[in-house]
Order: sequence, then structure tokens, then C-alpha cells
Amino acid sequence: MERIWIPGLASAATVRMSCSPEGPAVIALTGELDSHTAVVVEMAVATALARSRGIRAIVMDLAELTFLSVTGVQALHAAVDRAAAKGVTLRIALGPHSVAYRAMVTTGMIAVLDHYPDRHTAFAVADLRSVN
Repeated sequence: MERIWIPGLASAATVRMSCSPEGPAVIALTGELDSHTAVVVEMAVATALARSRGIRAIVMDLAELTFLSVTGVQALHAAVDRAAAKGVTLRIALGPHSVAYRAMVTTGMIAVLDHYPDRHTAFAVADLRSVN
């Protein structure tokens, strides 16, 4: 499994990505996702799509986010659209912390984005759907 580190524009956000031809790509965000760092979401999804041709799902793990702004949520929505245009489903794993969940609820995006309580659940759903 290949691991790629993509630093954010500011030290407040970092992306860790694992791409494997056998399963979904995983993008794990840490730190703050706001107007200064939202570009890392776009970069990470573009990289995952380019490196993992033929994948059907990307799991984006937000468990380690310490802040998620409205701009960050908009970047996630744009990433979902970008992946969908390539026939890939972007699954959002919110994690045990409530930062990402609260931002999704506050913005109303909880009803729009394909979200899961953790990475393992998102993987399980991705695996089940890729079999069907």
C-alpha cells in the first residue's frame, strides 16, 4: 500500500493518503480544514483518482480534524462531486470526535454527504457495494 503525504498550504492541515488497487483509497485529514487549507482536499482527491485507476470508492477519514469550517465542508462537497464525475463514491468517515459531525449538522451537509461513524464502517460499505 502506497502512502503519500501532501502538506497543506499552512501547517494547520495535513493529508495522509493510502492507495491500493485491491480496495478503496484512504485519505486521512488531520488538523484544521478551513479556507486556508481546503485546497488539500482537492489535491488529495485528484491524486487518489490519478493513482488508483479503477477504484470505486475513496474513504475520507475526518477523525483527526480539530476544526472544520463552512469552507472546509464546501471543499468536501466539491470533492464528492469530482469523484462522482469519475464514477467513484467518496465516503466520509466522521470518527469519534464531534468536530466534523457538528460542522456537517450545522451546515446541513449531514443530509447530503455519504457519511459513516468511522473508517471501518465506510470500508465495509465500500467493500459490499463493490461486490454487487
